[in-house]
Amino acid sequence: MKSNLIIKFFTKDFQRKLIAMFFALLIWFIVNQRISEVQTFSGIPIELINPNSNIIISKTNRPTANIILRGPAKILQSLKSKDISVRLVIPEGVRSGSLKLLLTRDDITIPGITQIENIVSETIIVEVDEMQEKEVPVRLLFNNALSDKYRLINTPHIEPKTKLINGPSKRLESINYLTTKPFLIDSSRNKAFVSSVSLSIPSGVRTEFDKVKVIVDIETASKLLPMRRQALSMMSQGVHSSTPLPFVDAVISGPPTILEKIQANEMKFFIEYGEEDKLKVHFWCPYDSVHLQSVMPEYISNPWKK
Repeated sequence: MKSNLIIKFFTKDFQRKLIAMFFALLIWFIVNQRISEVQTFSGIPIELINPNSNIIISKTNRPTANIILRGPAKILQSLKSKDISVRLVIPEGVRSGSLKLLLTRDDITIPGITQIENIVSETIIVEVDEMQEKEVPVRLLFNNALSDKYRLINTPHIEPKTKLINGPSKRLESINYLTTKPFLIDSSRNKAFVSSVSLSIPSGVRTEFDKVKVIVDIETASKLLPMRRQALSMMSQGVHSSTPLPFVDAVISGPPTILEKIQANEMKFFIEYGEEDKLKVHFWCPYDSVHLQSVMPEYISNPWKK
């Protein structure tokens, strides 16, 4: 019964129904063409999803997409690029460098009454870098403002002498050492001390601890050391004398650490050949910071004169 009704529906006045269907499709096509247009949206920001903890995305790299949408003219005219959402996922296991990503329709979210006609730029280039570690030496920047009464025994040293820094591999390539912030050894210091100083950390890198220990050794600038019965020698340039020379008593001055290690045979007390009746006693030492303060006698009779 039902099948007969269906057959009769299509066969009765078939020609008129066919014509009506034709005009209906024609009207739909014309209306659809008038209300459905295409429009290009450029510079759509791409949100990059990065699941890699050791990979960073270059801050200067801001990829965008260009998309052609189809939809009603009024809707397209009211749309802005910010109304379209584009998200791309950085695959796992990538290395530093230029990364090519393929943009698909699944990565794009658009208003429901529009559809994607075309993706103008399907290949997206993203610059990524890998986080790495690097051990570099640390250099101490210091200003010695000690008073004249004191001196540094040696150059202040720091602990630790190296630091482990973490950052993008390309950034680490340009960093060969770290420096401290300026460290002042002021005039109130009169003995050895231990302190700390902060590091100057370059932008884009980090380190676990940003301070190092500074060890400063200080001593009095000068100390007096008496020298009893020092032998006196001659500087005669081939002219000899058999006259015995007396011993001399002297007082020398210098940094305490040097005076403690200096040996008597390293210093020389001597006279030089001359025609004068009295010759001056001279002093020589391999350390420039050691000086003769006094010597007795200061002059002796010329041994080359009979």
